Amino acid sequence: MANRIIEMHKLRDGRLHLFKGDNSRFWMCRTYIAGKYKVSSTKETTFASAKRFAVDWHDGIKFRWGRGEDIHSHTFEEAAQGMLSQQKLLTKTGERNPRHADEYAKKIEGVLLPFFKKTHLDKITTKKIESFKEWRVAGSVGGTIVSQATIHQDFVVLRKILKYAENQEWIKKIPNFPENKVQRNPRSWLDKKEWEHLLKVSNQRIKNARGKRVRWEREQLHDFCIFCVHSGCRQGEVMNLQYQDVEVVRDKKNRNEDFLRLTVHGKTGERMVIAMMGAVRAYDNLYKRNSHDSTDHLFPKNHRDGLNELLEESGLKFDRMGRTRNSKSFRHTYIMTRILTSGGRADVMKIARNCGVSPTVIDKHYASHLTPQMVEMDLIHIEGEMEG
Repeated sequence: MANRIIEMHKLRDGRLHLFKGDNSRFWMCRTYIAGKYKVSSTKETTFASAKRFAVDWHDGIKFRWGRGEDIHSHTFEEAAQGMLSQQKLLTKTGERNPRHADEYAKKIEGVLLPFFKKTHLDKITTKKIESFKEWRVAGSVGGTIVSQATIHQDFVVLRKILKYAENQEWIKKIPNFPENKVQRNPRSWLDKKEWEHLLKVSNQRIKNARGKRVRWEREQLHDFCIFCVHSGCRQGEVMNLQYQDVEVVRDKKNRNEDFLRLTVHGKTGERMVIAMMGAVRAYDNLYKRNSHDSTDHLFPKNHRDGLNELLEESGLKFDRMGRTRNSKSFRHTYIMTRILTSGGRADVMKIARNCGVSPTVIDKHYASHLTPQMVEMDLIHIEGEMEG
């Protein structure tokens, strides 16, 4: 129902209206200036306090207008709230994971609003964003010095807010962002020998298991490792999978051509994933081992502790660079294996689509692992090479 005015007072020779609606306890104020009304809530419930606010608000607007400012420009807070509302709508349609939208909200409330809150969008320039970066580096939020990677995440959300404002035609274009170099961080993974060794140790642990419960947990962990490496899914996506999300496609002539079609629900929303033959075998084991309904999860238990024990026992907890391995390493292993088995000629776009990332992410965090030794035969035998 529309807000109906139930009380009205005219101030400043009738140019300022102070009024109250039937669906709010706060007084509102408005004035007609530069061709249209400008309205604001006083956030006050008493007439005296609301009147003081309204007069100061009106005089401030008149002062800004006299200086040639755009008094109808929107604030950063308006754009931030609009962007969040848009993200919430995307979660309802399955285009955005609710957790991802929640992370945006935390970043806005905890970091961006404290700095930009009442800033008008036309005042957010490259210089203003540089000042924000300096403020963040100085540890102005929570007294903690932040990394360049954290500032990069701040910039991602800030750019989304400004993009929303641009789409609403509140600003003409997004200002240039200051340089913020983030050191590339190649992810830890398992090469062929390490992967085979991990599986060998895992099988031995299953044989040595004491009791049905321990054996079941280790069998589940074994299939979890294989499923991840042969699907490329994020850990959260694998843990969210239900039996109804899996379609098994079998080749009657060649079992090695079997594959899975997975409907995964991750931080980028819902997408289809094609998992290789190894994932089919892991799925078959899960299907036979566990009683289940269509809405039951493939992996009802988190295997973090068991995986740490397995990595420790196999001597693979850390890679050659001293980086810690965990369940994320299986996804990285999938991507690196796809690149290497193709001799470096993998269709990066297809890998990226299947993994729910951009080709740029593949290049920065995975292809950067490649060394000349890994693809030396391809470097020696290059098709169409010049004769000399």
